[in-house]
Amino acid sequence: MTTHSDRTGSPTRPVALVTGVGRTGGIGAGIATGLAAEGWDIAFTHWDAYDRRMPWGAEPGATSSIADACRRHGGAVLPLEADLADPDSPDRIFDAVEEHLGAVTALIIAHCESVASGLLDTSVESFDRHFAVNARATWLLIRQFAMRFTGPHGSGRIISLTSDHTTHNLPYGASKGALDRITLAAAHELADLGVTANVINPGPVDTGWMSEEIRASATTATPLGRLGTPEDTAHLIRFLCSPDGQWINGQLLASNGGFRADDLTTSAPDTGGSMKSYEELVAAALAAPFQGWDFGWLRGRAHQAEPSWSYDTRAWHLIAGATSLLDVDTGGGELLGSLAPLPGHAVATESWEPNVPLARERLTPLGVEVRTPDGDALPARDGEFDLVLNHHGAAPAREIARVLRAGGTYLEQGVGAHNLDDLNRALGAPPGDYAETSTLAAASAALQAAGLEIVDSREETPEHALHDIGALVYFLKAVSWQVPDFAVDRHEARLRELDATIRANGRVVFHDHRYLVEARKPNRT
Repeated sequence: MTTHSDRTGSPTRPVALVTGVGRTGGIGAGIATGLAAEGWDIAFTHWDAYDRRMPWGAEPGATSSIADACRRHGGAVLPLEADLADPDSPDRIFDAVEEHLGAVTALIIAHCESVASGLLDTSVESFDRHFAVNARATWLLIRQFAMRFTGPHGSGRIISLTSDHTTHNLPYGASKGALDRITLAAAHELADLGVTANVINPGPVDTGWMSEEIRASATTATPLGRLGTPEDTAHLIRFLCSPDGQWINGQLLASNGGFRADDLTTSAPDTGGSMKSYEELVAAALAAPFQGWDFGWLRGRAHQAEPSWSYDTRAWHLIAGATSLLDVDTGGGELLGSLAPLPGHAVATESWEPNVPLARERLTPLGVEVRTPDGDALPARDGEFDLVLNHHGAAPAREIARVLRAGGTYLEQGVGAHNLDDLNRALGAPPGDYAETSTLAAASAALQAAGLEIVDSREETPEHALHDIGALVYFLKAVSWQVPDFAVDRHEARLRELDATIRANGRVVFHDHRYLVEARKPNRT
Protein backbone atom coordinates (compact mmCIF):
# COMPACT_ATOMS: atom_id res chain seq x y z
CA MET A 1 0.00 0.00 0.00
CA THR A 2 1.29 3.43 -0.98
CA THR A 3 0.51 6.67 0.88
CA HIS A 4 0.79 10.23 -0.39
CA SER A 5 0.01 12.28 2.71
CA ASP A 6 1.28 15.84 2.98
CA ARG A 7 -0.50 17.28 6.01
CA THR A 8 -2.03 16.29 9.34
CA GLY A 9 -5.77 16.18 9.96
CA SER A 10 -7.55 18.83 11.97
CA PRO A 11 -8.94 17.86 15.37
CA THR A 12 -12.08 19.88 14.58
CA ARG A 13 -12.89 18.13 11.31
CA PRO A 14 -14.30 14.57 11.21
CA VAL A 15 -12.53 12.01 9.05
CA ALA A 16 -14.20 10.11 6.21
CA LEU A 17 -12.61 7.10 4.52
CA VAL A 18 -13.87 6.58 0.97
CA THR A 19 -12.77 3.48 -0.97
CA GLY A 20 -12.68 3.17 -4.75
CA VAL A 21 -11.65 6.70 -5.74
CA GLY A 22 -9.60 6.12 -8.88
CA ARG A 23 -10.99 8.43 -11.58
CA THR A 24 -12.00 12.08 -11.58
CA GLY A 25 -15.36 11.24 -13.20
CA GLY A 26 -16.15 8.37 -10.84
CA ILE A 27 -18.74 8.16 -8.09
CA GLY A 28 -16.02 7.85 -5.46
CA ALA A 29 -14.44 11.15 -6.52
CA GLY A 30 -17.84 12.87 -6.31
CA ILE A 31 -18.34 11.52 -2.80
CA ALA A 32 -14.86 12.50 -1.60
CA THR A 33 -15.06 16.08 -2.89
CA GLY A 34 -18.65 16.43 -1.70
CA LEU A 35 -17.76 15.44 1.86
CA ALA A 36 -14.68 17.68 1.78
CA ALA A 37 -16.99 20.58 0.93
CA GLU A 38 -19.06 19.69 4.01
CA GLY A 39 -16.03 20.04 6.28
CA TRP A 40 -14.63 16.52 6.38
CA ASP A 41 -10.99 15.47 6.18
CA ILE A 42 -10.74 12.81 3.50
CA ALA A 43 -8.80 9.58 3.15
CA PHE A 44 -9.45 7.66 -0.05
CA THR A 45 -8.21 4.46 -1.61
CA HIS A 46 -7.52 3.72 -5.25
CA TRP A 47 -6.12 0.71 -7.11
CA ASP A 48 -4.77 1.78 -10.49
CA ALA A 49 -4.04 -1.79 -11.62
CA TYR A 50 -7.80 -2.45 -11.72
CA ASP A 51 -8.49 0.56 -13.94
CA ARG A 52 -5.57 -0.38 -16.20
CA ARG A 53 -7.12 -3.76 -17.01
CA MET A 54 -10.59 -2.32 -17.62
CA PRO A 55 -11.72 -0.88 -20.99
CA TRP A 56 -11.56 2.72 -19.75
CA GLY A 57 -7.95 2.40 -18.58
CA ALA A 58 -6.18 4.22 -15.76
CA GLU A 59 -6.41 8.01 -15.69
CA PRO A 60 -2.95 9.60 -15.33
CA GLY A 61 -2.88 12.22 -12.60
CA ALA A 62 -6.35 11.36 -11.28
CA THR A 63 -5.19 10.82 -7.70
CA SER A 64 -3.52 14.22 -7.54
CA SER A 65 -6.48 15.98 -9.17
CA ILE A 66 -9.00 14.48 -6.76
CA ALA A 67 -6.77 15.25 -3.76
CA ASP A 68 -6.34 18.84 -4.93
CA ALA A 69 -10.12 19.21 -5.37
CA CYS A 70 -10.62 18.06 -1.77
CA ARG A 71 -7.88 20.35 -0.42
CA ARG A 72 -9.53 23.37 -1.98
CA HIS A 73 -12.21 23.01 0.68
CA GLY A 74 -9.64 23.51 3.43
CA GLY A 75 -9.25 19.98 4.72
CA ALA A 76 -6.54 17.36 4.90
CA VAL A 77 -6.34 14.58 2.35
CA LEU A 78 -4.70 11.13 2.38
CA PRO A 79 -4.70 9.11 -0.88
CA LEU A 80 -3.84 5.45 -0.38
CA GLU A 81 -3.14 2.90 -3.11
CA ALA A 82 -4.42 -0.45 -1.90
CA ASP A 83 -5.48 -3.77 -3.41
CA LEU A 84 -8.57 -4.74 -1.45
CA ALA A 85 -8.29 -8.33 -2.64
CA ASP A 86 -5.50 -8.54 -0.05
CA PRO A 87 -7.12 -9.41 3.31
CA ASP A 88 -4.42 -7.45 5.16
CA SER A 89 -5.23 -4.19 3.33
CA PRO A 90 -8.10 -2.96 5.56
CA ASP A 91 -5.95 -3.12 8.70
CA ARG A 92 -3.10 -1.26 6.98
CA ILE A 93 -5.51 1.34 5.58
CA PHE A 94 -6.95 2.18 8.99
CA ASP A 95 -3.46 2.30 10.52
CA ALA A 96 -2.38 4.85 7.91
CA VAL A 97 -5.52 6.97 8.25
CA GLU A 98 -5.26 7.10 12.03
CA GLU A 99 -1.56 8.01 11.82
CA HIS A 100 -2.03 10.87 9.37
CA LEU A 101 -5.59 12.14 9.92
CA GLY A 102 -7.06 10.58 13.06
CA ALA A 103 -9.90 8.19 13.83
CA VAL A 104 -12.46 7.49 11.11
CA THR A 105 -16.02 8.70 11.70
CA ALA A 106 -17.57 7.76 8.33
CA LEU A 107 -16.72 4.75 6.16
CA ILE A 108 -17.95 4.96 2.55
CA ILE A 109 -17.46 1.73 0.58
CA ALA A 110 -17.47 2.66 -3.11
CA HIS A 111 -14.83 0.30 -4.54
CA CYS A 112 -15.67 -2.71 -6.65
CA GLU A 113 -14.44 -5.48 -8.89
CA SER A 114 -16.70 -5.55 -11.95
CA VAL A 115 -15.96 -7.82 -14.90
CA ALA A 116 -19.11 -8.80 -16.79
CA SER A 117 -19.73 -12.53 -17.26
CA GLY A 118 -22.69 -14.86 -16.87
CA LEU A 119 -23.54 -18.19 -15.31
CA LEU A 120 -21.82 -20.15 -18.05
CA ASP A 121 -18.70 -18.11 -18.72
CA THR A 122 -17.58 -16.97 -15.25
CA SER A 123 -14.26 -18.48 -14.21
CA VAL A 124 -13.58 -19.66 -10.68
CA GLU A 125 -10.74 -17.13 -10.42
CA SER A 126 -13.02 -14.25 -11.42
CA PHE A 127 -15.76 -15.39 -9.04
CA ASP A 128 -13.31 -15.60 -6.13
CA ARG A 129 -11.76 -12.20 -6.83
CA HIS A 130 -15.18 -10.52 -7.03
CA PHE A 131 -16.13 -11.91 -3.63
CA ALA A 132 -12.74 -11.07 -2.15
CA VAL A 133 -12.97 -7.43 -3.25
CA ASN A 134 -16.70 -6.73 -3.05
CA ALA A 135 -17.78 -8.88 -0.10
CA ARG A 136 -14.81 -9.93 2.04
CA ALA A 137 -13.15 -6.52 1.93
CA THR A 138 -16.45 -4.89 2.90
CA TRP A 139 -16.68 -7.11 5.96
CA LEU A 140 -13.04 -6.51 6.94
CA LEU A 141 -13.33 -2.72 6.47
CA ILE A 142 -16.50 -2.59 8.56
CA ARG A 143 -14.88 -4.77 11.23
CA GLN A 144 -11.84 -2.48 11.45
CA PHE A 145 -14.12 0.55 11.60
CA ALA A 146 -16.18 -0.93 14.44
CA MET A 147 -13.15 -2.06 16.43
CA ARG A 148 -11.58 1.41 16.24
CA PHE A 149 -14.60 3.73 16.37
CA THR A 150 -14.28 6.30 19.17
CA GLY A 151 -16.56 9.09 17.96
CA PRO A 152 -19.53 10.55 19.84
CA HIS A 153 -22.54 8.27 20.11
CA GLY A 154 -24.74 8.77 17.05
CA SER A 155 -22.00 10.17 14.80
CA GLY A 156 -20.67 7.00 13.14
CA ARG A 157 -21.66 6.23 9.56
CA ILE A 158 -21.20 3.23 7.28
CA ILE A 159 -22.49 3.53 3.71
CA SER A 160 -21.94 0.97 0.95
CA LEU A 161 -22.73 1.26 -2.74
CA THR A 162 -24.49 -1.68 -4.37
CA SER A 163 -26.04 -2.72 -7.68
CA ASP A 164 -28.94 -4.83 -8.90
CA HIS A 165 -27.16 -5.67 -12.17
CA THR A 166 -26.86 -9.48 -12.04
CA THR A 167 -28.00 -10.87 -15.41
CA HIS A 168 -24.88 -11.56 -17.52
CA ASN A 169 -22.97 -10.05 -14.59
CA LEU A 170 -23.04 -12.93 -12.14
CA PRO A 171 -19.96 -12.47 -9.93
CA TYR A 172 -20.46 -8.71 -9.64
CA GLY A 173 -24.18 -8.89 -8.84
CA ALA A 174 -23.85 -11.84 -6.47
CA SER A 175 -20.95 -10.30 -4.55
CA LYS A 176 -22.83 -7.00 -4.30
CA GLY A 177 -25.75 -8.96 -2.82
CA ALA A 178 -23.36 -10.24 -0.16
CA LEU A 179 -22.18 -6.66 0.42
CA ASP A 180 -25.80 -5.63 1.06
CA ARG A 181 -26.28 -8.28 3.75
CA ILE A 182 -22.96 -7.52 5.45
CA THR A 183 -23.72 -3.79 5.63
CA LEU A 184 -27.29 -4.24 6.82
CA ALA A 185 -26.09 -6.65 9.52
CA ALA A 186 -23.84 -3.84 10.75
CA ALA A 187 -26.91 -1.63 11.18
CA HIS A 188 -28.08 -3.96 13.95
CA GLU A 189 -24.83 -5.26 15.40
CA LEU A 190 -23.18 -1.83 15.70
CA ALA A 191 -26.22 0.19 16.78
CA ASP A 192 -25.03 0.21 20.38
CA LEU A 193 -21.94 2.15 19.27
CA GLY A 194 -24.12 4.87 17.79
CA VAL A 195 -23.21 3.83 14.25
CA THR A 196 -25.71 3.72 11.40
CA ALA A 197 -25.24 1.54 8.32
CA ASN A 198 -27.05 1.88 5.01
CA VAL A 199 -26.71 0.71 1.42
CA ILE A 200 -27.27 2.90 -1.65
CA ASN A 201 -28.06 1.70 -5.16
CA PRO A 202 -27.06 4.68 -7.32
CA GLY A 203 -28.73 3.35 -10.46
CA PRO A 204 -27.35 4.07 -13.96
CA VAL A 205 -24.40 6.44 -13.64
CA ASP A 206 -22.14 6.68 -16.69
CA THR A 207 -18.63 6.97 -15.33
CA GLY A 208 -17.05 5.89 -18.60
CA TRP A 209 -18.15 2.28 -18.94
CA MET A 210 -21.36 2.65 -20.96
CA SER A 211 -21.61 2.09 -24.69
CA GLU A 212 -23.89 4.40 -26.68
CA GLU A 213 -26.51 1.65 -26.80
CA ILE A 214 -26.47 1.06 -23.04
CA ARG A 215 -26.54 4.80 -22.40
CA ALA A 216 -29.63 5.21 -24.59
CA SER A 217 -31.41 2.19 -23.07
CA ALA A 218 -30.66 3.25 -19.49
CA THR A 219 -31.91 6.77 -20.18
CA THR A 220 -35.14 5.38 -21.62
CA ALA A 221 -35.61 3.13 -18.57
CA THR A 222 -35.33 6.11 -16.19
CA PRO A 223 -38.58 8.12 -15.74
CA LEU A 224 -36.64 11.36 -15.28
CA GLY A 225 -35.17 10.87 -18.74
CA ARG A 226 -31.49 11.20 -17.82
CA LEU A 227 -28.62 9.23 -16.39
CA GLY A 228 -27.41 9.73 -12.85
CA THR A 229 -24.27 11.67 -11.98
CA PRO A 230 -21.66 11.10 -9.26
CA GLU A 231 -23.01 14.23 -7.58
CA ASP A 232 -26.49 12.66 -7.30
CA THR A 233 -25.04 9.90 -5.13
CA ALA A 234 -22.78 12.32 -3.27
CA HIS A 235 -25.75 14.52 -2.28
CA LEU A 236 -27.47 11.61 -0.54
CA ILE A 237 -24.28 10.53 1.20
CA ARG A 238 -23.65 14.06 2.44
CA PHE A 239 -27.11 14.04 3.98
CA LEU A 240 -26.69 10.60 5.56
CA CYS A 241 -23.35 11.66 7.06
CA SER A 242 -24.87 14.82 8.56
CA PRO A 243 -26.61 14.97 11.95
CA ASP A 244 -29.92 15.13 10.07
CA GLY A 245 -29.28 11.63 8.70
CA GLN A 246 -28.84 9.83 12.02
CA TRP A 247 -32.36 8.34 12.13
CA ILE A 248 -31.90 6.49 8.82
CA ASN A 249 -30.45 3.06 9.54
CA GLY A 250 -30.49 -0.42 8.05
CA GLN A 251 -31.93 0.71 4.71
CA LEU A 252 -31.25 -0.26 1.10
CA LEU A 253 -31.87 3.09 -0.57
CA ALA A 254 -32.53 3.44 -4.31
CA SER A 255 -31.15 6.80 -5.38
CA ASN A 256 -31.71 6.08 -9.06
CA GLY A 257 -34.24 8.48 -10.58
CA GLY A 258 -36.88 5.74 -10.65
CA PHE A 259 -34.76 3.47 -12.85
CA ARG A 260 -36.04 -0.08 -13.23
CA ALA A 261 -33.48 -2.66 -14.35
CA ASP A 262 -36.21 -4.82 -15.89
CA ASP A 263 -37.09 -1.92 -18.23
CA LEU A 264 -33.55 -1.83 -19.59
CA THR A 265 -33.22 -3.08 -23.18
CA THR A 266 -29.75 -4.10 -24.24
CA SER A 267 -28.26 -6.17 -26.98
CA ALA A 268 -27.92 -9.28 -24.83
CA PRO A 269 -30.10 -11.21 -24.81
CA ASP A 270 -32.61 -10.29 -27.50
CA THR A 271 -36.06 -9.70 -26.06
CA GLY A 272 -38.00 -9.33 -29.26
CA GLY A 273 -36.89 -6.16 -30.94
CA SER A 274 -34.45 -4.55 -28.50
CA MET A 275 -31.42 -5.28 -30.70
CA LYS A 276 -30.79 -3.36 -33.89
CA SER A 277 -31.00 -5.24 -37.16
CA TYR A 278 -28.08 -7.17 -38.63
CA GLU A 279 -27.67 -4.54 -41.33
CA GLU A 280 -27.68 -1.64 -38.84
CA LEU A 281 -25.13 -3.28 -36.54
CA VAL A 282 -22.76 -4.17 -39.38
CA ALA A 283 -23.00 -0.73 -40.97
CA ALA A 284 -22.23 0.99 -37.66
CA ALA A 285 -19.22 -1.26 -37.10
CA LEU A 286 -17.82 -0.60 -40.57
CA ALA A 287 -18.25 3.17 -40.11
CA ALA A 288 -16.76 3.31 -36.60
CA PRO A 289 -13.22 4.74 -36.37
CA PHE A 290 -10.25 2.82 -34.98
CA GLN A 291 -6.86 4.27 -34.10
CA GLY A 292 -3.90 3.32 -31.99
CA TRP A 293 -4.92 0.30 -29.96
CA ASP A 294 -8.12 1.78 -28.52
CA PHE A 295 -11.07 -0.63 -28.47
CA GLY A 296 -13.35 1.77 -26.62
CA TRP A 297 -16.08 1.32 -29.26
CA LEU A 298 -16.54 -2.25 -27.99
CA ARG A 299 -17.25 -1.15 -24.43
CA GLY A 300 -20.39 -2.95 -23.25
CA ARG A 301 -20.51 -5.03 -26.46
CA ALA A 302 -17.65 -7.46 -25.92
CA HIS A 303 -15.84 -8.97 -22.98
CA GLN A 304 -12.39 -10.52 -22.99
CA ALA A 305 -11.89 -12.58 -19.85
CA GLU A 306 -8.58 -11.84 -18.18
CA PRO A 307 -6.00 -14.58 -17.69
CA SER A 308 -5.48 -15.60 -14.09
CA TRP A 309 -2.43 -13.32 -14.00
CA SER A 310 -2.37 -9.53 -14.42
CA TYR A 311 0.32 -8.36 -16.83
CA ASP A 312 -0.46 -4.73 -15.95
CA THR A 313 -0.02 -5.25 -12.23
CA ARG A 314 3.24 -7.15 -12.64
CA ALA A 315 4.55 -4.50 -15.05
CA TRP A 316 3.57 -1.75 -12.63
CA HIS A 317 5.53 -3.40 -9.80
CA LEU A 318 8.58 -3.93 -12.01
CA ILE A 319 8.48 -0.31 -13.21
CA ALA A 320 8.50 0.89 -9.60
CA GLY A 321 11.99 -0.62 -9.18
CA ALA A 322 13.42 0.20 -12.61
CA THR A 323 15.73 3.04 -13.66
CA SER A 324 15.45 2.48 -17.42
CA LEU A 325 12.63 0.96 -19.48
CA LEU A 326 11.94 -0.22 -23.03
CA ASP A 327 8.38 -0.98 -24.16
CA VAL A 328 8.31 -3.08 -27.34
CA ASP A 329 5.58 -2.39 -29.95
CA THR A 330 3.76 0.16 -27.81
CA GLY A 331 0.92 0.72 -30.28
CA GLY A 332 -0.57 4.12 -29.51
CA GLY A 333 1.07 4.09 -26.07
CA GLU A 334 -2.23 3.42 -24.31
CA LEU A 335 -0.99 0.72 -21.94
CA LEU A 336 2.42 2.20 -21.23
CA GLY A 337 0.89 5.62 -20.54
CA SER A 338 -1.46 4.07 -17.99
CA LEU A 339 1.52 2.70 -16.05
CA ALA A 340 2.97 6.16 -15.27
CA PRO A 341 5.00 7.37 -13.44
CA LEU A 342 7.78 5.82 -15.52
CA PRO A 343 11.55 5.69 -15.00
CA GLY A 344 13.66 8.70 -15.93
CA HIS A 345 14.98 6.90 -19.00
CA ALA A 346 11.99 5.41 -20.85
CA VAL A 347 11.83 4.37 -24.51
CA ALA A 348 9.04 2.82 -26.59
CA THR A 349 9.24 1.28 -30.04
CA GLU A 350 6.49 1.28 -32.66
CA SER A 351 6.86 0.16 -36.28
CA TRP A 352 3.36 0.71 -37.67
CA GLU A 353 3.49 4.20 -39.16
CA PRO A 354 -0.08 5.36 -38.28
CA ASN A 355 0.58 4.60 -34.61
CA VAL A 356 3.86 6.51 -34.30
CA PRO A 357 2.38 10.05 -34.04
CA LEU A 358 -0.30 8.79 -31.65
CA ALA A 359 2.32 7.19 -29.43
CA ARG A 360 4.47 10.33 -29.44
CA GLU A 361 1.49 12.54 -28.63
CA ARG A 362 0.56 10.38 -25.67
CA LEU A 363 4.01 9.41 -24.36
CA THR A 364 6.26 12.42 -24.96
CA PRO A 365 4.61 14.43 -22.13
CA LEU A 366 5.42 11.46 -19.86
CA GLY A 367 9.12 11.67 -20.77
CA VAL A 368 9.10 8.67 -23.12
CA GLU A 369 11.15 8.66 -26.34
CA VAL A 370 9.38 6.83 -29.17
CA ARG A 371 11.76 5.11 -31.59
CA THR A 372 10.98 3.30 -34.85
CA PRO A 373 12.83 0.01 -35.40
CA ASP A 374 14.52 -1.00 -38.63
CA GLY A 375 13.66 -4.63 -39.26
CA ASP A 376 14.07 -7.07 -36.37
CA ALA A 377 16.79 -5.07 -34.64
CA LEU A 378 15.65 -3.06 -31.62
CA PRO A 379 16.74 0.62 -31.83
CA ALA A 380 18.71 0.52 -28.61
CA ARG A 381 22.27 0.20 -27.33
CA ASP A 382 23.64 -2.98 -25.83
CA GLY A 383 22.65 -3.17 -22.16
CA GLU A 384 20.68 0.08 -22.29
CA PHE A 385 17.73 -1.05 -20.12
CA ASP A 386 17.17 -2.83 -16.86
CA LEU A 387 13.52 -3.57 -17.76
CA VAL A 388 11.98 -4.53 -21.11
CA LEU A 389 8.21 -4.89 -21.47
CA ASN A 390 6.41 -6.59 -24.34
CA HIS A 391 2.61 -6.73 -24.39
CA HIS A 392 1.47 -8.50 -27.55
CA GLY A 393 4.49 -7.29 -29.50
CA ALA A 394 7.27 -9.07 -31.36
CA ALA A 395 11.03 -9.00 -30.93
CA PRO A 396 13.71 -11.70 -31.33
CA ALA A 397 14.92 -13.16 -28.06
CA ARG A 398 18.51 -12.37 -29.02
CA GLU A 399 17.59 -8.67 -29.30
CA ILE A 400 15.89 -8.71 -25.90
CA ALA A 401 19.01 -10.22 -24.37
CA ARG A 402 21.25 -7.71 -26.14
CA VAL A 403 19.49 -4.55 -24.89
CA LEU A 404 19.01 -5.84 -21.33
CA ARG A 405 21.75 -5.04 -18.86
CA ALA A 406 23.02 -7.73 -16.50
CA GLY A 407 20.46 -8.39 -13.78
CA GLY A 408 17.68 -6.86 -15.92
CA THR A 409 14.16 -8.24 -16.30
CA TYR A 410 12.05 -9.04 -19.36
CA LEU A 411 8.24 -9.37 -19.09
CA GLU A 412 6.17 -10.54 -22.04
CA GLN A 413 2.51 -11.33 -22.52
CA GLY A 414 2.15 -12.95 -25.92
CA VAL A 415 -0.71 -13.79 -28.24
CA GLY A 416 -0.48 -17.52 -28.84
CA ALA A 417 -0.53 -19.41 -32.11
CA HIS A 418 -4.04 -20.76 -31.48
CA ASN A 419 -5.62 -17.41 -30.71
CA LEU A 420 -9.34 -17.44 -31.58
CA ASP A 421 -9.02 -20.58 -33.69
CA ASP A 422 -12.67 -21.31 -32.90
CA LEU A 423 -13.69 -17.91 -34.32
CA ASN A 424 -11.91 -18.68 -37.59
CA ARG A 425 -13.57 -22.09 -37.76
CA ALA A 426 -16.98 -20.47 -37.21
CA LEU A 427 -16.32 -18.23 -40.22
CA GLY A 428 -14.98 -21.07 -42.34
CA ALA A 429 -11.59 -19.35 -42.44
CA PRO A 430 -8.09 -20.81 -41.98
CA PRO A 431 -6.30 -20.15 -38.65
CA GLY A 432 -5.16 -16.62 -37.88
CA ASP A 433 -1.87 -15.19 -39.05
CA TYR A 434 0.12 -16.15 -35.96
CA ALA A 435 3.52 -17.84 -35.97
CA GLU A 436 3.38 -21.51 -34.99
CA THR A 437 6.26 -20.70 -32.64
CA SER A 438 4.03 -18.31 -30.65
CA THR A 439 3.64 -20.60 -27.67
CA LEU A 440 4.94 -20.52 -24.14
CA ALA A 441 7.28 -23.44 -24.78
CA ALA A 442 8.79 -21.82 -27.88
CA ALA A 443 9.13 -18.36 -26.28
CA SER A 444 10.75 -19.81 -23.16
CA ALA A 445 13.17 -21.93 -25.18
CA ALA A 446 14.23 -18.95 -27.32
CA LEU A 447 14.87 -16.77 -24.28
CA GLN A 448 16.88 -19.49 -22.58
CA ALA A 449 18.91 -20.02 -25.75
CA ALA A 450 19.67 -16.27 -25.70
CA GLY A 451 21.08 -16.62 -22.18
CA LEU A 452 18.12 -15.52 -20.03
CA GLU A 453 16.76 -17.36 -17.00
CA ILE A 454 13.00 -18.03 -16.83
CA VAL A 455 11.50 -16.66 -13.61
CA ASP A 456 7.79 -17.27 -14.29
CA SER A 457 5.79 -18.80 -17.16
CA ARG A 458 2.06 -19.43 -17.70
CA GLU A 459 -0.32 -20.18 -20.58
CA GLU A 460 -4.13 -20.05 -20.80
CA THR A 461 -7.08 -19.75 -23.21
CA PRO A 462 -9.48 -17.20 -21.64
CA GLU A 463 -12.93 -16.65 -23.07
CA HIS A 464 -13.73 -13.84 -25.51
CA ALA A 465 -17.46 -13.05 -25.60
CA LEU A 466 -19.19 -10.86 -28.19
CA HIS A 467 -22.70 -9.51 -27.56
CA ASP A 468 -23.69 -8.35 -31.04
CA ILE A 469 -22.58 -9.01 -34.59
CA GLY A 470 -21.36 -5.43 -34.96
CA ALA A 471 -18.80 -6.09 -32.22
CA LEU A 472 -17.46 -9.06 -34.17
CA VAL A 473 -17.23 -7.10 -37.43
CA TYR A 474 -15.48 -4.19 -35.70
CA PHE A 475 -13.00 -6.55 -34.03
CA LEU A 476 -12.13 -8.26 -37.31
CA LYS A 477 -11.75 -4.88 -39.02
CA ALA A 478 -9.31 -3.71 -36.32
CA VAL A 479 -7.40 -7.00 -35.91
CA SER A 480 -7.05 -7.64 -39.61
CA TRP A 481 -4.55 -10.49 -39.26
CA GLN A 482 -7.07 -12.71 -37.47
CA VAL A 483 -8.94 -13.32 -40.75
CA PRO A 484 -6.73 -11.63 -43.38
CA ASP A 485 -9.29 -11.90 -46.20
CA PHE A 486 -12.27 -10.90 -44.06
CA ALA A 487 -15.06 -9.07 -45.85
CA VAL A 488 -18.70 -8.77 -44.84
CA ASP A 489 -19.94 -9.85 -48.26
CA ARG A 490 -17.55 -12.81 -48.46
CA HIS A 491 -18.47 -14.10 -45.00
CA GLU A 492 -22.11 -12.96 -44.90
CA ALA A 493 -23.70 -16.40 -44.56
CA ARG A 494 -21.52 -17.33 -41.55
CA LEU A 495 -21.98 -13.86 -40.02
CA ARG A 496 -25.75 -14.19 -40.21
CA GLU A 497 -25.54 -17.60 -38.51
CA LEU A 498 -23.49 -16.05 -35.70
CA ASP A 499 -25.96 -13.13 -35.50
CA ALA A 500 -28.78 -15.64 -34.96
CA THR A 501 -26.76 -17.39 -32.24
CA ILE A 502 -26.19 -14.10 -30.41
CA ARG A 503 -29.87 -13.16 -30.60
CA ALA A 504 -30.82 -16.55 -29.17
CA ASN A 505 -28.17 -16.79 -26.44
CA GLY A 506 -27.17 -13.18 -25.73
CA ARG A 507 -23.57 -13.76 -26.81
CA VAL A 508 -21.19 -15.94 -28.74
CA VAL A 509 -18.02 -17.12 -27.00
CA PHE A 510 -14.62 -17.85 -28.52
CA HIS A 511 -11.20 -18.34 -26.90
CA ASP A 512 -8.06 -16.23 -26.87
CA HIS A 513 -4.61 -17.79 -26.46
CA ARG A 514 -2.27 -15.99 -24.06
CA TYR A 515 1.03 -16.76 -22.43
CA LEU A 516 3.14 -14.90 -19.88
CA VAL A 517 6.88 -15.25 -19.45
CA GLU A 518 9.17 -13.33 -17.11
CA ALA A 519 12.90 -13.76 -17.58
CA ARG A 520 16.06 -12.36 -16.05
CA LYS A 521 19.49 -11.72 -17.53
CA PRO A 522 22.08 -13.18 -15.15
CA ASN A 523 24.56 -10.90 -13.45
CA ARG A 524 28.06 -11.12 -14.81
CA THR A 525 30.40 -13.24 -12.75
